[in-house]
Amino acid sequence: RAQKHGRLPEQAAIKTKLKKVIRETPFQCQDRLDKEFEALTQGRLSHAEFRAQWEEKLEDMFDTSMTYESPTLFRGYLTKLSDDMRSTVLSKSWPLDGPDRPLRKPITWKEVGEAVDFELETRADAKAPKEHINMLAAAGGAG
Repeated sequence: RAQKHGRLPEQAAIKTKLKKVIRETPFQCQDRLDKEFEALTQGRLSHAEFRAQWEEKLEDMFDTSMTYESPTLFRGYLTKLSDDMRSTVLSKSWPLDGPDRPLRKPITWKEVGEAVDFELETRADAKAPKEHINMLAAAGGAG
């Protein structure tokens, strides 16, 4: 599980040892996870970093038999994104079912994540030519 989430095995071992030393009741654990989940926001994190933390928190909650309904997770994911990205995701339709299928709006938190990825790809493509031109100009117009 540690490698799946990009953590070093040593970090996972330390986390496991701490859990054994500091005993939480199931209620305390679920309460802590609720608070951590509520506090989680994208902030200045990249979407990939945020999504990794989101998925790790969901896995921790699943491990303690906590469950959330899909609409709750959908709303939760959206509210934790930046205002700009949330607005963009909600205002467009996306190729969530593949390039040959009709565009549609996301209905699950995973689809919101896919829509964010689509938008970030579009933004990167829009910046790429400009950055390339600037690099050529700085290099003396060689090319």
